[in-house]
Amino acid sequence: GAYSDDGGNTWQGTKFVIDPHLPGDKWNGQTVRRCSLIGNLWSAPDGTLRLYASQSVGQFSGRGSCWEFVCSNPDDVRPVWSKAKYIFYGSMHNKPIVTQDGTWLAPFDFEPWGHENFPELDPQRGLWAFATADGKSWAGRGKVTPNLSHYAEHQFLQKDNGDLWMLMRTGDGLKESISSDGGVTWSAPVDPAVLRQCIARFSFIRLASGNLLFVKNGTTVGEVFAKTPRQKLSAFLSRDGGATWAGPLTLDPRLNVAYPDAFQAADGFIYVSYDHDRGTPGGDELLFARFAEADVLAGKIVTEGSFLRRVIFSEKSAARER
Repeated sequence: GAYSDDGGNTWQGTKFVIDPHLPGDKWNGQTVRRCSLIGNLWSAPDGTLRLYASQSVGQFSGRGSCWEFVCSNPDDVRPVWSKAKYIFYGSMHNKPIVTQDGTWLAPFDFEPWGHENFPELDPQRGLWAFATADGKSWAGRGKVTPNLSHYAEHQFLQKDNGDLWMLMRTGDGLKESISSDGGVTWSAPVDPAVLRQCIARFSFIRLASGNLLFVKNGTTVGEVFAKTPRQKLSAFLSRDGGATWAGPLTLDPRLNVAYPDAFQAADGFIYVSYDHDRGTPGGDELLFARFAEADVLAGKIVTEGSFLRRVIFSEKSAARER
């Protein structure tokens, strides 16, 4: 992990590495490599910085596991992390939310694909809502098992009436589900009334103002590309609970821009990290944008201190330095 102490203007070198590899690991009689594919940082309300990392044999063995690391001094020169604590099968692709009653609600994803290796775990598979009241012990409340689920990357948002709103990525496009009992039971996944997204990650958060932010590929909230190219990464804002959306602020118009992850800082600025040309030899980039709600409403940068397409890491630059 790398970090910035100046709003993303400069980035410090690697501070920690999660390396799950052990020499000579065996599975089904064969030597294998363990993999940590997902790393998800969350700044919790209690002041801790929490990291959720998944582990599996290969990319996904059909089981996998998600682990929590807690840092109690994230602003110190030498942050100290706790030992890993096992939470559940699968992974957690997105950050928890804090509900109106103070509960932390986390989206744990234990997908159906690849499960032929462990059929005894089938009852546990699905897109889970896990909850904690004390930040120490997590418990599963309820789940959804959509058809054609693959890297569902589901996210939660609580509506003004208290209902929980889940958006998920599926092989059949963006789907939504609603829970009116705190995440115990969920409606069958259906197409959202307004929102669409190609088969790619999106980001969906409530801002401090109460407005909603949706970051997706495309320059309208309903745009879906015929061959699902990941392009035109854009941010939209809703001031009426998701019924209508203003924008877009196009963060990056290029092809192969994907995997946005949004966060709002205490000063009101919104940060969105994303990747470009992932998997292209020598072309991988990790970038981010910093902007305000006013920029989304204007469809362009109008706020002092806002910017787009700032590089966090570039494989080309790293190669030159080597």
